[in-house]
Amino acid sequence: MYLRTLTQSLELVGRPFRQPTFDFGDPGYLQSLYALGDDLMQDEQLKQQREPRGSAHFVYLNRTYVGLFSLLTELGAVVRTA
Repeated sequence: MYLRTLTQSLELVGRPFRQPTFDFGDPGYLQSLYALGDDLMQDEQLKQQREPRGSAHFVYLNRTYVGLFSLLTELGAVVRTA
């Protein structure tokens, strides 16, 4: 369960870094980030976990990326990542 969740999250959050340029003007990317979050919130296995959500550093970093990606989407930015 944790490996699947981590793999999905890293694939999606890391997607802009695996391409020479990334078009944040495509609203589909941000929608997929939000959809993943919604799916994780509805996952019964994750709901039943009594363990902490993870490292405070990881939570901060994840929220920072989502906030930055939201701003870049609003701007319709095309970013060179290479």
